[in-house]
Amino acid sequence: MTLPDISNLNVSELEELIRQCSSQIESRKKTKRKELAKQFKELARSEGLDVAEIIADPKTVTTRKRRGKKTSHKKAGRRKSRGKVAPKYRNPLNSSETWTGRGRKPLWVVAALDSGKKLQDLAIT
Repeated sequence: MTLPDISNLNVSELEELIRQCSSQIESRKKTKRKELAKQFKELARSEGLDVAEIIADPKTVTTRKRRGKKTSHKKAGRRKSRGKVAPKYRNPLNSSETWTGRGRKPLWVVAALDSGKKLQDLAIT
């Protein structure tokens, strides 16, 4: 596959290209999901089953049982929960993805930093 030369595109053209690519990816995922759902329904029907029966069957869902002694006392040295914090950073490509700045960096933050952006570029203003 030959990729187009993007070295002489300006920032706004690159951002538009990213938006178009993201849109194309979502569209293709949606189409693939529909195809797989159709195939799954056909397979279930060919076996004389209904998809709802397969999904609702409690025997197909495995759960791990917890073993060990339950204790009622708090663990020593455990910190008190800090509570919820408002997000400080937002993914410019997907506005539903945010990060508070606490804990491990999400993959989209790592990718943005690797591509040359600064953490300040991702800050919610």
